[in-house]
Amino acid sequence: MNIDHGKRTWSEAELDELRTFVREQMSAASISQAQVSRASGVAAATLSQFLSGNYAGDNMKIAGQLSRWLDARHRETEVLEAAPPEPTFVMTPTATKVINALQHAQVLGDMALIVGQPGVGKSAAARQYVAKTPRVVTATASPAVRTVSAILATLITNISGRAPTYRVRVECTNFIRSQLGDGWLLVIDEAQWCDFEALEEIRAIHDATRCGLALMGNAQVLSRIEGAARDPAYAQLFGRAGWRVRLNKSDANDVPPVLETMGVTAPEVVAYCQHIADRDSLRVVIKVVRSALMLSRAARQDLNPNHLAAAYRQLGDTARA
Repeated sequence: MNIDHGKRTWSEAELDELRTFVREQMSAASISQAQVSRASGVAAATLSQFLSGNYAGDNMKIAGQLSRWLDARHRETEVLEAAPPEPTFVMTPTATKVINALQHAQVLGDMALIVGQPGVGKSAAARQYVAKTPRVVTATASPAVRTVSAILATLITNISGRAPTYRVRVECTNFIRSQLGDGWLLVIDEAQWCDFEALEEIRAIHDATRCGLALMGNAQVLSRIEGAARDPAYAQLFGRAGWRVRLNKSDANDVPPVLETMGVTAPEVVAYCQHIADRDSLRVVIKVVRSALMLSRAARQDLNPNHLAAAYRQLGDTARA
C-alpha cells in the first residue's frame, strides 16, 4: 500500500501562507516557538529562521514538518472538542476513607496502609488531599522506581523541585530527614513495587522524623507486610500500621456522585454503570461513560445503556457487557 506523506512541494506564496497560519495558531493558542519546535520536530533555530522567511536550507522539508504538525493539531482539537470532560473530584465514600486515613497518619505521626484494586479511586483521593494540604511529600513507585536510591531521588526531586546532586545514599536520606518532621506526611503510592530495602528506608525516615507515613497500593502491599509478619524482616513495618483501609472493589455508592459531575443522572444509566463498577472499577466506568457520550452525540440520541454496552465492548470486555 502506498502511503500518502502529504504535500511535498510548495510555492513561495504557499510557504508565506503556511508561515502566516503557523503564527496565527501560535497566537490563538498561546503556543511558544519552543513548543512548536518540540511538537513538530523542527529545530528551534531553524523554525525561527523559517517563520521569518530567512531559512537558507530545505524549506520544502520544514514546510512538510510544520504542515503535518498543523494537521495533527487540527485532528487533536476535533477529538478534544468532541470528548466529554473528565469528572471533577467528588468526595465519594471511598475518597472519604482514603482521606481520613491520610489525615490520621499526618496528624498523629502514624502509619497508614491503604490497599485496593487498581481504579477504585485511592490515588485520585490522595492527589486531592495533597492539593489541599500543606506539608505532604509524595513519591510513586514503579518497576523503574523501586530501589532505595530511586525512591530517595524521587522524594528529593518532589521536595526541592530539582534532581538530587547528592552522590551517596546517606546524603540523600539526610537531606530528606532534614526537610520532614512532626506534622508532615510521607505518601508512597504504588508501594507494591518497592523492594524490601526501600520499604525499610522509608520506615526509618518515618521513625527518625516522626512524620506520618502512608503506603498505598494493591493487595501485594498488605500481603508483603501482614502475610510476612512472622518473618523478622517485616516485623518493623508490621508493628507500625495504625490505620488500615481495604478497598476490595469499587463502592457502588461512588458511582452516582461521580456521574453527576459529568451531567449523567438518568437512573437506568446510573444502574448500568454501577453494574460495571461492581465487575470492574470506577476508572472503567469513567472511561465507558466518556466513550458512550461520544457515541450518543454522534447518533444524536440521549445517553442510554445501549451506548454504554457498546463502549464497554470497545474496551474489550465483550463477555460481560
